[in-house]
Amino acid sequence: MVNYYLLLQRRDSFFFRKIPIQRKIQININDDIFIIPTKESKKRAIRFAEEIRRCNLKITFRINLRADSLGVEDENIIIKLKEAGLIDVFVGIEGGTNETLKNYNKKVVPSQNITMLKMLQKHDVLDPTCGFITFNPFTTIE
Repeated sequence: MVNYYLLLQRRDSFFFRKIPIQRKIQININDDIFIIPTKESKKRAIRFAEEIRRCNLKITFRINLRADSLGVEDENIIIKLKEAGLIDVFVGIEGGTNETLKNYNKKVVPSQNITMLKMLQKHDVLDPTCGFITFNPFTTIE
């Protein structure tokens, strides 16, 4: 039997509870706002990664991000998450044109999408998955 820890969060603090588990753990964090483009959110993501490492947890995990969640100045966050066990990221790209992104009020531009994907690729995050809105009410054949 292997001991792992269950991650719990109360407001700004993380804590782990020891639980017995007999297999490797992979966690899918389905939180659309796991990291948002604020200093507080980015600090929280770093604390999350540091706590996993501090407890020497042998887990892998996946997260969801918006393309504007992190910029090139935030590469250290991807590095820390990767060191803690990040293996995959779902990125809400939504569209490849300024017009589509504007129609959905995404407040991002295609270059931010590209920056995010390049950063994930640079740090060997396995096969990031991208979410696209394929058709919208404004889509035409042309």
